[in-house]
Amino acid sequence: MVLLLLAAAVGCAEPPLSDSGIVIPGLVLGRETVCAAPASGFGPFAEESVARGVDAAIGDYEHHPGGSASATLTVEDLDADGDIDLAFPDLHGSPLLFENDGTGHFTEVPTALSVYGGGNHGVADIDADGLPDLVMVGIGHVFVAQNLGGMAFARPEEVFVLDDPAPTFATFTAGDIDLDGDIDLVVPGLSLITDPCQLDGSCAASGEGSPVYVLVNEGGTFRVGAMLSPQGVSGYSLVATLTDRDRDGDLDLFVPSDHSGMPPEGVLPPNAFYRNDGVGADGDVVWVNEAAALELEFVMSGMGIATGDYNGDDQLDYCVSDFGPVRCFLSDRESYYDAGVAMGLSSGGAELTAWAGWSVELVDLDNNGELDAFVTGGRASMNEQGGSEHQPDLLFEGGAGGTLQEVGDAQGFGSDADDYGAAAADLDGDGVLEVVITPSIGAPQLYHAPCNAHGWLAVDLAGPAGNPLGLGTRVDVEAGGRRWTQEIQALRGPGQSPSLAWFGLGGADAVDRLVVTWPGGAVQEFEAVPARRTVTVMHPERG
Repeated sequence: MVLLLLAAAVGCAEPPLSDSGIVIPGLVLGRETVCAAPASGFGPFAEESVARGVDAAIGDYEHHPGGSASATLTVEDLDADGDIDLAFPDLHGSPLLFENDGTGHFTEVPTALSVYGGGNHGVADIDADGLPDLVMVGIGHVFVAQNLGGMAFARPEEVFVLDDPAPTFATFTAGDIDLDGDIDLVVPGLSLITDPCQLDGSCAASGEGSPVYVLVNEGGTFRVGAMLSPQGVSGYSLVATLTDRDRDGDLDLFVPSDHSGMPPEGVLPPNAFYRNDGVGADGDVVWVNEAAALELEFVMSGMGIATGDYNGDDQLDYCVSDFGPVRCFLSDRESYYDAGVAMGLSSGGAELTAWAGWSVELVDLDNNGELDAFVTGGRASMNEQGGSEHQPDLLFEGGAGGTLQEVGDAQGFGSDADDYGAAAADLDGDGVLEVVITPSIGAPQLYHAPCNAHGWLAVDLAGPAGNPLGLGTRVDVEAGGRRWTQEIQALRGPGQSPSLAWFGLGGADAVDRLVVTWPGGAVQEFEAVPARRTVTVMHPERG
């Protein structure tokens, strides 16, 4: 199917002017944000969704095609006006959009974007006009709703379809996998559905898994560039992410397995980590599964992925939610080892093995330079392992050496609702991240914490012509003798955070060194970057 690309009438919003008096070529400095009444310590967090105008009612996803995994959340600047907007799931597939007024207060924007099979959503700039388009996946279908600007979206266009049997698509990921200057899609699949699903939740599953579909963008038309199945057996995967693991300039593909309610371990293939070996003679990317060599061949129930350099070895690490503790696969250069429990990413409760984690984020919520974490908890609707009705969200405070301590109860952060999507962003522009969470049924939650005196830097990207959001870009920051790393990725679980990198700097008032590595290998370095602001890095081809 062809995605109709309209002439872009709206481009990227102009970045804010600098008030620092400093000019750094290739970098646009936003205005400094200083906390007028800084708090000390971690939190406290306060739930403010209704007070901020976020009064959405999320439908019953336990009885909807695609199951509870459909509760996706998108937190992104949808209208390119410089603040962060919200998109929540809806029972019939049309996302519920909320526009930010610039102060962190929201107004719902009516939409009519329903699609067949669930409408799990995220964003990627498919037409490269500087506005993030909605990408919606469901039972055997992939749709794109072009962003027209001003929080308006065109009718969703079907860009890929499979039916009878149809894979259950719950998420996607996006990036320029073949480095041809446009954004491609990767769609992991769960069970195959042999009959159309009904709204009462009745579906006929074949018992077979689905390959991962790599959809190559050719001028808005998508074709299948690869169907990936580890060990030659179609698996079950809810989530995937494109990431430059080997730092060779192109995007590799991490696909955790999901065996929730499926055949026992040993029947399903395990995690896959595909190395991108560039475009082959047939014009498509050559993928090589390195999971065995990397010691990553686990069978697990991976539902969300967080990426960063968590052990400081200059290599990317990958934390993946699962039943029980979060698994954090840390690099030792040649392979990976699971350090989730050692890092503290477990609830420690009696029902630990019955707890199911979904969205996972490792971010600095108080800007003290130590990564914190949060994980949503919700029952897996197809879980044959028993499960538990007690599925709290977990909040972890980061300490020295990368250790994490659960503090959710003390912070009033631990809803027992079946929560799935979650993301972090500075919604009100005060220099501190807030947390947004989506349940399967009920109202979203928006957790706010007071600003503080710590330094911070947000790095936004003005990417090349075909990739304005800069998906796949690595950002390294050095300040006060420490270094932090983030990679800009699209949807990598039930929640999608903004396409910018956020760094807490502790007591540092400036970044000593900022390094941006773009897909394809272009590198930009900046020194003495003033803190407490958003900076926009302009790709070299933008002049």
